[in-house]
Amino acid sequence: MTEYGINLKEDMILENRRSLARALRSRQRRIRQLRRRGSILVLCLLLSFLFLTGFRHKSPVILPAGGEIYTPVRVERGDTLWDLAGVYMPEQGYKSIPDYIRSVCRLNEMHTARIYEGQILFFPVRDGNSFR
Repeated sequence: MTEYGINLKEDMILENRRSLARALRSRQRRIRQLRRRGSILVLCLLLSFLFLTGFRHKSPVILPAGGEIYTPVRVERGDTLWDLAGVYMPEQGYKSIPDYIRSVCRLNEMHTARIYEGQILFFPVRDGNSFR
């Protein structure tokens, strides 16, 4: 059909092709956005995981109090101060576990021996005299 020198069928086909091309470009743009957001989400989750597990690394830390060496410990579910004291108490310098626990409580400015999951405590692992 031609009206005034215009082929309506070809115009409709051309318009359909244009709208399909626009829809395809829009869909490709949306896919790129979703991939970008997914990459950002994965990166954020990875960084969060690394940050949260970084507290489990128990490397010794030297604090300026008389040459003693302390290690930071993040309390996990089910931990007790007695169990942690049994793990970190050095062989020399403390008479007993209760003596060591009193020292840990003083160091961490704790008024009771109650600990909580996620809490970070410092434990003396060696005193200044054990180097001699």
